[in-house]
Amino acid sequence: MTVRSRRVGFSVALLVVIAAVVGFALATTIATGGGIPQNDDWSYTKSALLLHHTGHLQLQGWGQMFLLGQLVSAQPLIAVLGGHVFSLEVYGGAMTVLWLVMVYLLTSRLA
Repeated sequence: MTVRSRRVGFSVALLVVIAAVVGFALATTIATGGGIPQNDDWSYTKSALLLHHTGHLQLQGWGQMFLLGQLVSAQPLIAVLGGHVFSLEVYGGAMTVLWLVMVYLLTSRLA
């Protein structure tokens, strides 16, 4: 097996994993109605949607330093898709795919 064929095989496997993760996330969102808060998810949702609707940042006291970057980076997607919880779920899925691609790119350079 050549190096090129191993890389192609790894790329195909990575795409299958990404498709499975996205499919699972979509199926879970649809099955649960998408509106059930998970741990501190209610705080992030409330802060993000308040920022979108009022333009003012109001944090709830739950992991504020990490939350700030997510709130700001989610605003363009909320502006496009609307001020709904679904917009934040799409944002979460997109960030998951981005992280998987970045891990692939970093590990492929190390190999």
